[in-house]
Amino acid sequence: MVSWVLKEWQVAVTALRQGETILLLRKGGIREAKG
Repeated sequence: MVSWVLKEWQVAVTALRQGETILLLRKGGIREAKG
């Protein structure tokens, strides 16, 4: 898992260095409280 995370971060850092705007979407973002 660590290597997967590092590879993902490398992609993000590379894009930022090139001046590109990136949007990272994650599953399970903000969780709403039940009630």
